[in-house]
Amino acid sequence: MEYHESVNIKRTERCLEKIKAYKTGVARAILLFGKPGVGKSSLAEHITGISGLSGASETGTERCQIIDTQINETEHFVVDTPGFEDERGAWATFCEIAQRLDHFRDHAALVAIFFVTPINTFKRRADSFEERLYTAKLFGTASDRGSRGQYFATWGGSGDYIGSAEQNDWLRDPMWRRFTR
Repeated sequence: MEYHESVNIKRTERCLEKIKAYKTGVARAILLFGKPGVGKSSLAEHITGISGLSGASETGTERCQIIDTQINETEHFVVDTPGFEDERGAWATFCEIAQRLDHFRDHAALVAIFFVTPINTFKRRADSFEERLYTAKLFGTASDRGSRGQYFATWGGSGDYIGSAEQNDWLRDPMWRRFTR
């Protein structure tokens, strides 16, 4: 096990303890999900200011990771998930995510669900797996997607489009308040 993996595992365990210390429904969680390699871990790094979550050029989140951060002076827990459609298959990935959420469902509320997709998704036709995700039970029908989740497009591997979290406060901007109530 590499150093950053053990650090991430310990951080996740610490965050689970913190979440369980909240009274029922008080902790706020943000779920990031999508296909492998779309930038979920990179987005989590930018939101939290923590490095070592993403595998740089490799895709690699194998287990759900939880990272704590402050957004608008309120503690939030970002849940970074493995990518759907990896070698374990979508069902195994879904089960991994469901098991992690089950560990804290009595102690936290999902205040935002972000389906992270590469920016080029909108320049090409979505594959059948993406179509199912877009209209999945998580979001209801296509007509009510916006009321149940948020789509977040990331770069197509062209480098650091945002810069460091310390230099870019746009993630802590008031526009996020509707997701952090």
